[in-house]
Amino acid sequence: MKEVVLQGSQALEFTMDETRAAAHTKHLSSACRVDVATVVRNEVLRFESNLKQLPAPAPSVLPASPSQGELRALRAGFASRLRTVVAPMHRELDSVAEHLQQADATLRRCRVVVQQAEAMAAEAVSAAKACASRSPGGEVNDLAAERVDVQNCLAAGQYRQAFEQALIADVVHNMVARSEAQDASHESLVEFVCDALSGETGTEPEEVLQRPAVAADMDGRLRLVLTSQLLRCAVCSGTALARLESDLDWAFSLLEAVDRSDDGIAEVLETTGVGMASALEALQQGDSPAALAGASVAERRRVARTARLALKSLGMLSRLAR
Repeated sequence: MKEVVLQGSQALEFTMDETRAAAHTKHLSSACRVDVATVVRNEVLRFESNLKQLPAPAPSVLPASPSQGELRALRAGFASRLRTVVAPMHRELDSVAEHLQQADATLRRCRVVVQQAEAMAAEAVSAAKACASRSPGGEVNDLAAERVDVQNCLAAGQYRQAFEQALIADVVHNMVARSEAQDASHESLVEFVCDALSGETGTEPEEVLQRPAVAADMDGRLRLVLTSQLLRCAVCSGTALARLESDLDWAFSLLEAVDRSDDGIAEVLETTGVGMASALEALQQGDSPAALAGASVAERRRVARTARLALKSLGMLSRLAR
């Protein structure tokens, strides 16, 4: 979660830098200076030209003062020409104002994501401290209790809450860090929720996510965070091939289920997109984890095909979310 907060802050800084670059303040300053100088210069030249065209007055005759009407006409002509010259500058200023409004909206969304990440991180730290204060067997009992809580949420149809509790528990217990020495029972709670939703019949993830009750209880940000977590699980060194394929299928289906119009998906992709792409590229190459590297050619091709499709879906989503 600290990494999420850090990346969120970096995303804010990147947005500000991008806004400053897009505003072209130096260009506007230069354009304003040049345009105003050009207007004044042209008026001076026009005035000098008009003077040259006037007949020379008789030495004994004093030049007549201009009438009020002539002065008004002169001022009106100057103002009209000035408005014409500075009109492009007004359009550029309007464009800058629009860019700044968009940047402000983006920063507000970034702030919400960072606040949510900080809240989740604080909750995870509190839970970790509570686990550390228990007896050596307390962590196992705590994990079992959290599994029961997640099961209860699923039974009550609270799918979002089940996934969110599973995500927090995985962070607290570091359930993603599988090693080859651990057996297949060392699954994350996110994987546990996915298995529970698929049921004993092994319903396809795509079908599960299309169920109205499940779809209505999730949004694009949650789907992306779950995708990132499942891909991290898939590429761990101790992940079995069957588990890897299940995680990858769920990740691909979650990506496909993301609504491009959902709020906040661009910010989540800023912090998780690179990691998800790296995991998918590794699965597509098939050199790791060990279970995939030692799999048959047909199995490796199946995994590579799904990873390639997921990578394309992620790339398209990233482009549309910008």
